[in-house]
Amino acid sequence: MSSAQKTEGNRGVDLTFEEMVDRLGDQRRDILGVLKQSDESRLNTSDLRMGADVPSGSMTHHMETLQRWGLVEEVGRVHVGRGSRAIVWGLTQDGEEFIEEGGLDSGRRVARADDLDELQEDVITLNQRVDGMEADVKTVRSQVMQIAVHTGTFGEDKAREIMGEEWFQDVFGDDA
Repeated sequence: MSSAQKTEGNRGVDLTFEEMVDRLGDQRRDILGVLKQSDESRLNTSDLRMGADVPSGSMTHHMETLQRWGLVEEVGRVHVGRGSRAIVWGLTQDGEEFIEEGGLDSGRRVARADDLDELQEDVITLNQRVDGMEADVKTVRSQVMQIAVHTGTFGEDKAREIMGEEWFQDVFGDDA
């Protein structure tokens, strides 16, 4: 499927590669990505919905759209749960080519609320780690300077100049 090629869905909709990328959206992009990563690129609707984190109310719409574009096809049905039958979906040849040509990489990804919460927690954790490391560096720097003064590598005046008067008073007190 070259970028200039059009696909014809069962409703007569002609879309170029670029038009599909523009209209793909995050959820359909996730659906294709999960299908691509699955064994044999086939999954039933329930597993696909959970893997792509798509609300059940919009799954049918997304799958019909992807099918109309010629990217996925129904390849069978399986029993899930208490006897209900779920559609098994697979990538078509055009779907495979769409992914290979960068169809999943071309879209703009919008973070979900869960992603943002997780990122915010990561930022807080990283800030705490940075604060801890800064405190550790300050402690090590202070210990190195104390050793330098006690071994005669630096005089007290040089230590005051490098570390500052407040540090010097905290470490050596008023006696120095």
